[in-house]
Amino acid sequence: MGKDTKRLRELNELKCLIEETREGWGIFLTRGLLNSEGRKVCARIGSLAGRLFPERSYNVKRIIGDGSDYHIDKVLNELYELILCEFQNSRSH
Repeated sequence: MGKDTKRLRELNELKCLIEETREGWGIFLTRGLLNSEGRKVCARIGSLAGRLFPERSYNVKRIIGDGSDYHIDKVLNELYELILCEFQNSRSH
């Protein structure tokens, strides 16, 4: 598998994870706090984002932050925009 193909596959996986997280956010919270399932999903998002965008220093701690909806949503939106830009750039080349 080529490096570009692997990157596109991982970008797509990250995009899908973010979309699924947004749709089902309520299941990742227990009494307003991130539960263990939510932490697992954020960990996967953080590891993929860290590998795909190393210059931006993404990691699990940055994704989860203080565990608030606002913080996580903000970081996921930022990541989603990066992914869309990268997909657009890959199609234009």
